[in-house]
Amino acid sequence: MALLTRCREIAAARIAAHRGRIANTAGDAVLAEFPSVADGLSCAPAIQEAVGEANAELPSDRRMLFRIGVHLGDVMVRDGDLFGDADYAAAVEVAKRAIRSYPENPLPYRWLAAALGQLDRIEEAKEALEKAIAIAPGSFDMYVRGREPWMRPEDHAHMLEGLRKAGWRE
Repeated sequence: MALLTRCREIAAARIAAHRGRIANTAGDAVLAEFPSVADGLSCAPAIQEAVGEANAELPSDRRMLFRIGVHLGDVMVRDGDLFGDADYAAAVEVAKRAIRSYPENPLPYRWLAAALGQLDRIEEAKEALEKAIAIAPGSFDMYVRGREPWMRPEDHAHMLEGLRKAGWRE
């Protein structure tokens, strides 16, 4: 439990440093909200890097590994719950900005492929999908198939639909 607490402290510090706030938690899941998707996308690799540094000190069987999913778009707050929209054109632009900042991180390529797929820009979507898989071939399916507890099933379904249009096969 101490290790989980330490990792949550790391995540909370990075979320705050990227102008975000923790909206909800459940077990080891954290739902954070950011004033822009660019802040959220830049926070994700910062958390992964910091947790990786903390893990480096531990034996491999004691390390905590986290998946991070990002909803690229505006959110609405209703009764304390967060709800996302499906602005795929904005998601494309934000993903491209994130790629310029973090070209070796597969996350923005995954989201770019899904958003381009939803916009029926299939050739571009295929290129982004190929890049995402090339960067992290062993983990792509794991990150895509698993739905985070805070991600609404319909949002996950939209992402999968966009990736299928880009050529991803389950």
